[in-house]
Amino acid sequence: MLSDRERDAESYAARSILPLALSEICEYSASCLKQQKAIFDAIRTGDNPDIVFPKLSPSLIGYLRDAVRYSKSPYAKKIADLIAHFQVQQARLRDLQEEVLRRGASGVFPPYLDQAILDAAEVYALASSLFDYARRQEEGERPTASIEAMASALRINGFNPEEAESTYRLLRAYENRP
Repeated sequence: MLSDRERDAESYAARSILPLALSEICEYSASCLKQQKAIFDAIRTGDNPDIVFPKLSPSLIGYLRDAVRYSKSPYAKKIADLIAHFQVQQARLRDLQEEVLRRGASGVFPPYLDQAILDAAEVYALASSLFDYARRQEEGERPTASIEAMASALRINGFNPEEAESTYRLLRAYENRP
């Protein structure tokens, strides 16, 4: 059994990686939707474009599992729901992939495609809805880097104020950010 301090540390660790995991899920879903749009267009035109659905990093589910394990309700439930929807989306996507291989993109049965499109959109929306929690925004002010530290990082990496005027103009606008 973990002490409160250990549990807090595990929670913080799990949550620190959550924005990256959610970004990967959103990118994955957007890529699925892009391929599904190509199939959608192929059904109308009769074309048969090459369809390659994206893959996810194997560690992603482990990150999400840890986030469920160490998050407080209702966020643990929301992340668990995301995993459940994600599993359904992947199963239906495999069916769609088989359909594309069997019949070509233009021969896909439209209801299969409609469901796959909605599945990907739902996974994207569910993942997006967790970003505020993952970034700790509901806890109040998020820590931000100082303007001086950001300017130093820019200079160290070759962005001097004379050549990168628009970047430095935007940086000065950051002084007024909430």
